[in-house]
Amino acid sequence: MGQERKRLPWIDGLRGLACLAIFAHHFAGCFYPVLLYGTEQGGVGPLGIALAQSPLAVLVNGNFWVCVFFVMAGFVAAWGRFGGERPQSPLYRLLPRQLLHRYLRLTPPVFAISALVLLMLRLGLMTNLAFAERYGLYWASNWYAEDIYTVRSLFMESFVRLCFVGSEKFVGVLWSVCYLFYGNCLAALLAELSRERAKLLYLLCPLLFAVGLPLGLRWAMYGCFPLGVLLARLVWDGRFPSRPISGALLILLGLLLGAYPTFFTPEGAYGLLNTPVLLTEPFAFWHVMGAGMLVTGLCLSPGLQGLLSRRAPQWMGKISFSLYLVHMPVLFSLGTGLFLLLDRPGLQSYPLLTALTLLGTLPAVLLLSALFRRLVELPCARVAKWIQAKVFPSA
Repeated sequence: MGQERKRLPWIDGLRGLACLAIFAHHFAGCFYPVLLYGTEQGGVGPLGIALAQSPLAVLVNGNFWVCVFFVMAGFVAAWGRFGGERPQSPLYRLLPRQLLHRYLRLTPPVFAISALVLLMLRLGLMTNLAFAERYGLYWASNWYAEDIYTVRSLFMESFVRLCFVGSEKFVGVLWSVCYLFYGNCLAALLAELSRERAKLLYLLCPLLFAVGLPLGLRWAMYGCFPLGVLLARLVWDGRFPSRPISGALLILLGLLLGAYPTFFTPEGAYGLLNTPVLLTEPFAFWHVMGAGMLVTGLCLSPGLQGLLSRRAPQWMGKISFSLYLVHMPVLFSLGTGLFLLLDRPGLQSYPLLTALTLLGTLPAVLLLSALFRRLVELPCARVAKWIQAKVFPSA
């Protein structure tokens, strides 16, 4: 490929679709929790339980799509360090620079959305608790039930706990930011160490992945990042020829594994995969494996890469981080509030109410994500870049 770094637009498209699937996961948890937990709720009954244990469950299996997102994060963090003429950075400079870079990119947008949540709570705009109590669907009551949201906790959660130990107090998805913080730093370190020594990367990444995968949920999730680095290096070195059939089979297998339930032990065909792998729960093991297969299959499939490079997936990729941050506050205010508003005599079909709520909520989520990116995410990124240049002027 030479020394020029080539942009891979299909990666952005896949990240956008992954974030959309995470929204679908939370929407299902709110209105059809049977699809996540495999128990009768919301009047769905046996059909919902069957769907929760079928391959179609991959469409709402958020943990799998978070794994896909992590693999892509490792891929992008490594890809940005391959090629070019700059000298290899020593570790004592690279590590603090990466830590500062990730901290500045993650914390200001999270602080902004958390501050917005605090304001919405003060104004009484969150409707998830009223929805959960009225319909007996208590997944939505996991957030904002206690009066523990203060200005002090806003700063503590956003600037201290978020990156270093994890936090989901203000927005439920923020537990993953801690993984992104450390995982992206790990990916950058691996890529930098192996810029001129690809064989070292071919040894380290599979080793880290294989060692971490059976050691519990946390280590298995971190295994996504070296896997992404390895795939980036293989693509960079031209090791992925066009193999559409092999790619399609890997994608299909990855999606099948990604449908393994996260919150309950399945029966039937998926029951064959129920055995834990050492210390790792089956769902974590199979989701990480499935995410790796999905991304590997896409690396072998130029046709599917082309589909993900089209305008709509690209736009979704651009707003993906903002979508990730914005969708839960919108769901727990506008989404559940709209459902309560629509539930009137003469319009009491639960599926119809849910469909109308989706039609009202999803466009709002996309619009607000685009606005959040323009007004918050991009300005924060520019300020972060300026601060990093002042702290590390030679970076």
